[in-house]
Amino acid sequence: SVVGSQPKGCHLVVRKAPFSSEAPNDESNSVMIKLTGFVILITSGVVLWIYMKHLKNEKEQTLTPLEGIGKIDIGGPFTLTDSNGKKVSDTDFRGKFLLIYFGFTFCPDICPNELAKLGKLISALDWRYGPVVQPLFITIDPVRDTTEQLKTYLEDWHP
Repeated sequence: SVVGSQPKGCHLVVRKAPFSSEAPNDESNSVMIKLTGFVILITSGVVLWIYMKHLKNEKEQTLTPLEGIGKIDIGGPFTLTDSNGKKVSDTDFRGKFLLIYFGFTFCPDICPNELAKLGKLISALDWRYGPVVQPLFITIDPVRDTTEQLKTYLEDWHP
C-alpha cells in the first residue's frame, strides 16, 4: 500500500466506530441529557406512586370502623328561654319557617359575619314575602350568654 495517495476515482470515507473513545458532539450530548432526564422523571414518578399506594394501604389497615353509640335525637319538642326571659317551645313556632343559628355572644370572628349575612337575608325575605321566616339564635354558651347579653347582642343583627 502506498501511504498518502489514493487511486483516481476513489473517495476515502472515514466513519467513527459506534462506541469509539472519541468525545461525542454537542447534539448527541443534548439528546443523552434529555433522555436521562426523562428516564429519571418517569422513574421518580413510578417510585412516588408506589410509595403513595403503600401509605394508603398502611393507613387503611390502621383505621378501625366507627361503631355507633346510639341514635341521634334530632327534632321533636323543645323548650327554650328567649332574650326577654320568656319560655318558648316548639308549639310557639308552628306554621313558621325557622332559621336556626347556633352560636355564642363572645364569638369574635365568625358569628358576627354570619349573623350579618342572615340579617340581610331575613330583611330581604321580609321585604319580598312579609315575615315568613323566624330567626332563632340558640346559644352554645348558656353560662356566659345571659338573657340580657343575648338581647343586646341580637339587636345588632336583626330587629
